[in-house]
Amino acid sequence: MQFDKLPKSHEEQLDLLISRGLSVPDRAFALHRLSKVNYYRLTAYRFPLAEPSNPDVFKAGGTFEDLWKIYDFDRNLRLLFLDAIEKIEVALRSVWAYKLAATHGAHSYTDSTLFKSSVDHTRLLSKLDGDIYRSKEPFVKHYQKKYKIPERPPIWAICELMTLGQLSRFCKALKHNSDKQNIGSEFKLKPESLFSYFESLTVIRNICAHHARLWNKKLTVTCQKPRRWHDDFKIAWNDNSSQERNIYNVIVLTLYILKELVPENMWGEHLLDLFSNHRLINPVEMGFPVNWASHNIWQRQS
Repeated sequence: MQFDKLPKSHEEQLDLLISRGLSVPDRAFALHRLSKVNYYRLTAYRFPLAEPSNPDVFKAGGTFEDLWKIYDFDRNLRLLFLDAIEKIEVALRSVWAYKLAATHGAHSYTDSTLFKSSVDHTRLLSKLDGDIYRSKEPFVKHYQKKYKIPERPPIWAICELMTLGQLSRFCKALKHNSDKQNIGSEFKLKPESLFSYFESLTVIRNICAHHARLWNKKLTVTCQKPRRWHDDFKIAWNDNSSQERNIYNVIVLTLYILKELVPENMWGEHLLDLFSNHRLINPVEMGFPVNWASHNIWQRQS
């Protein structure tokens, strides 16, 4: 079959939504939104408003404003995650560099004997070398101008060039349990759980960075449930295997880690406020247990 669809104007896009049962009380508002947000992006949020048997037909009573509110929820959820990721990623950079430097020296990240696979380590360094070569950071230029041996900057500098994904892979590739435990202890988690969380968080970070849909996203990497942590979080964890690819358990671990890193943080409260302001969103569809709101971790502090 050959693709033969013609592009539609914003007016035609809106008329198509109306023909499928979506109510548009404020046509000017809808047209303005369609002119700023791609129709194809926006209609990916239609499913709570659509007939279960036919997602191209809207249920009675659904409005364009409802569709926009679901889109707005996802945008704010991404912003909330980016705020958490900034704190967690900065902490991981600091902990990774400090622990390895204190134990193995300033250029420990270049020592292949500290990693499980020399092949994987070489691959990690090769990617990092490309980032060093392309970097315009003053500290990189200063090091290259002043020092010739070793050719790479020390770990406490190089960590500032690394992405969350690179940090996660360097951590997971470590050979010695003592090194991994030194990192995990700073987050009050066993390394296996912590590093699986960082893998999941990297996926979420990339989704957020590319402004893609996070709400109701099925993750390609799942988190490992911690074996030893606070009972309130253990009880709140969703053990239902059919929902392990939803983001709920990542949210639980994010809340736990933020409480360790920034005890006074209000991240959980902001998430509760987000749900309160977007009643069309059903948390259960995001992997939240039916009784999630009764768990202690979701009780407001004031």
